[in-house]
Amino acid sequence: MDAIAPLLAATINAVTPFLLAASGLLINEKSGVMNLGREGWMQMAVIFGFAVAVQSGRPAVGFVLAAALGTAVDPAFGWLPRWPGAT
Repeated sequence: MDAIAPLLAATINAVTPFLLAASGLLINEKSGVMNLGREGWMQMAVIFGFAVAVQSGRPAVGFVLAAALGTAVDPAFGWLPRWPGAT
């Protein structure tokens, strides 16, 4: 039983950001907005932040730039034109 506890803790830590994104998607869908790319945007921001943190040697800079990238990319979804015929 002692070997399962670290695995369970790691799973909860890994899944929490996706649960937060899923709750945001649920709110978006209730308001009539469909956004299936949120997880991809999160992963893009994480990869960018990790790369910046490794190259600069400063994890705080990577965190701030990852948050900035995620914040900058998200409104782009609102500016994209709708598909023809979409309601």
